[in-house]
Amino acid sequence: PGILSFIAGKKKTMTGPVYVVLNKIPGEINESTEIFIGIPVNDLSGIPAEKAMPIKASSYYRMEANASPGEGLKAHSDLQRSLEKNKLAFNYPVLETYRETQNSEMVQILSKTILYYPKK
Repeated sequence: PGILSFIAGKKKTMTGPVYVVLNKIPGEINESTEIFIGIPVNDLSGIPAEKAMPIKASSYYRMEANASPGEGLKAHSDLQRSLEKNKLAFNYPVLETYRETQNSEMVQILSKTILYYPKK
């Protein structure tokens, strides 16, 4: 709600879903990793630099995993191993987003994690 209120207050238009931005590969389960959580908007003008993270256009390696938000560490490890095995290099930042699904009672459940690793 805080991010949505900020976007509305700045009169910006959302252009995508919530993303988690990582400038470091996630480590062990008990290791902390600094992340940036944001929603893409149509224009960054008027938004303070500390509240925005510009992401350059790029081609990405994409992986979809059965993981809820915050539980994608294994998916990151699997994708990194696959990229290394195939000698494919990647850049930062790494992006993580989520796909919503609904159960039989039409309650939304976030059950898919989608990882994007920029191609080098």
